[in-house]
Amino acid sequence: PGATGVVFSYAGRQWRSNQYPQLTLAEAGVHQGGEAILFLADFQPLPGATKSCGEVVEMTVTLLDRSKSWSKTAKAPLERSVWILGQEVGMRGLTTGPLSNYGYVFRCGGSEWRSNRYPNLTLAEAGVTNGATVEFLGDFEPPAAKQPSHLVEVHVELQNKDKTDTSTHKTSLDKGVWRFGEEAGVQKVLTSSLSHFGYVLHFGAQTWRKVHHPNLTLAEAGVKDGDTIRFTGDFEPK
Repeated sequence: PGATGVVFSYAGRQWRSNQYPQLTLAEAGVHQGGEAILFLADFQPLPGATKSCGEVVEMTVTLLDRSKSWSKTAKAPLERSVWILGQEVGMRGLTTGPLSNYGYVFRCGGSEWRSNRYPNLTLAEAGVTNGATVEFLGDFEPPAAKQPSHLVEVHVELQNKDKTDTSTHKTSLDKGVWRFGEEAGVQKVLTSSLSHFGYVLHFGAQTWRKVHHPNLTLAEAGVKDGDTIRFTGDFEPK
């Protein structure tokens, strides 16, 4: 059979032209010159024209809220909408935000998709396979944020006066530092009314105060995959 479109391949991930006709290089995670990308002819049948989409897969679904998470096993056909599946497993119980019009985020295999950018995303299009682990969480970012985003792992230290809590989180580097801090539990750190109850990010030898850098992103702070960052309360006047 003849080609039905083009496949774009980058960093071990693929996008089909008939599923992502408006995909940009930035959305695919290509941010620097000199990176290798690949285009291939697409010989797969269009979605809905193949029996494989009728395949039922079993997956582990984790629902991530601000202070807790819970997991369950779910079965669904690959043509099922990601967001319908989310509703079926309790996604609506997650905290979300007005900036995203109370949308949600779906994660699978190192990528994430936002419901307000990919409202018709299916499990097949997201690359879900039998036995996969997927995640749902609330969306707090404005709709203009880039998607899908490549996820990195960041270690977080929350330092209080008498103890330090450490945890590890997956996130995209274009996420705001303070939003990421909230997701990591920074609101549990003691702070002061002098700084309007702000926080301080410590990374390497550098520090940033929320009151001075309210829109700082992880990328702008120089954070990379595997790095450790630290949050403390801000006790200084503005």
